[in-house]
Amino acid sequence: MPDPDCGSSVLKDPLVCPICGKPSQKIRRALTPSGYYRCVDCLIKTAKTAEGRQNVSQAQIDSAISSLAQRINEQLEKKGRGRFVSRHEAYGVISEEVMELADALRTNDHNEFREELLDVAVAAVFAYAGFSLFDGAEL
Repeated sequence: MPDPDCGSSVLKDPLVCPICGKPSQKIRRALTPSGYYRCVDCLIKTAKTAEGRQNVSQAQIDSAISSLAQRINEQLEKKGRGRFVSRHEAYGVISEEVMELADALRTNDHNEFREELLDVAVAAVFAYAGFSLFDGAEL
């Protein structure tokens, strides 16, 4: 017996997909932010694009990498090239940057959030670079 809650043809007023107009599936993953349910076909299409997220262009990736390289160079000029003494120090610095990122998220400051994302990336890349020379001895 068809489930009347799934948008089957048994319903007099079936749920309708806002994308294509077909009967939709009333399942949690099919729910759109606007409160409508998508049909199976549209659900599969949007799932492939991670819930309708916009794609990041190659130009945006290139710009982010350029900003990261610039920020790394600024930090190297400011603090020098000395690598982290231990994995614990690297973890502490990265954790502190993540806490600052969380603070920026709580204040809902978009620009500060982006800056803190960059600081997290700088700390992680610098740690990665320093430990890529690691000779295998315990730190």
